[in-house]
Amino acid sequence: MVGNDRLAEIWLKTKSLTSGRRGGEILFHPHFPGRFNYTIVKICNRLGLRKTFHRTGKTILAIHWEDVSVSTPMPEVEGVRILNNACLDITKRRIEAEFETVFRYPLAIDPTVPCNRIVRKSNLNAKHDGVVIDTPVQPDPDYVYEILVDNRVNERLVEDIRVPVVGRQIPLVYLKYRPVETRFANENSSAEIAKPEDYLSVSEIGLIKKLAEAMGADFCEIDVLRDRQSGRIYIVDLNTTPFGPPLRLDFFNRMRAVDLLALAFESEFLPKI
Repeated sequence: MVGNDRLAEIWLKTKSLTSGRRGGEILFHPHFPGRFNYTIVKICNRLGLRKTFHRTGKTILAIHWEDVSVSTPMPEVEGVRILNNACLDITKRRIEAEFETVFRYPLAIDPTVPCNRIVRKSNLNAKHDGVVIDTPVQPDPDYVYEILVDNRVNERLVEDIRVPVVGRQIPLVYLKYRPVETRFANENSSAEIAKPEDYLSVSEIGLIKKLAEAMGADFCEIDVLRDRQSGRIYIVDLNTTPFGPPLRLDFFNRMRAVDLLALAFESEFLPKI
């Protein structure tokens, strides 16, 4: 996988240097996406955009960039749009609340009520510490308690649908597969890209966009699970500083994904040239 990332970096830098399609700078605050793992770094490279920590005369866009669960807004930059500046809380508890409001059915569950097995995981983002537990239990305020979504595609594998949201667009979805035994880990057995409409209905796509808007997210990736018993989808995570494309995706589709994301990013957020 390291080799894939390194090849991707070389390819994207070469392509951006020879494309000549775009210039300018994107201002990041309060953190700077220095690692190539971040999707936004690949998008900037693809479009020939320079990343900066200080505004200059070439700044055409700003992004509130802080890899934490709860943050404070970025100071306004006169004449420059700031992405994600209203998305300041991506805790699981906040996602649960917005999900229930938008989709009109719950993900959160009361662990003190006896029922089938449920999931307990950290309220904070990117912990990957989910465990399946029995009820009833007394809740711990550091954790959330959720329905155990049956997202198995067979007896061995589960499927996560990762949905990039770029403004008003969902240019693709990632399909990520891993063993049932390690369903909450961040290590894929395989990954694919697909058209959103092949795995999500028109109404589901609309509700996903509505949830991103309710969270204040302009640019993010959302984790969606489909329950094979009910057919319903559940949104279990939203990340405004995503890594990607995901590991186990082959080189050609990594490049294809970045191209699709870059085209959407350019059309949604950048001034016309």
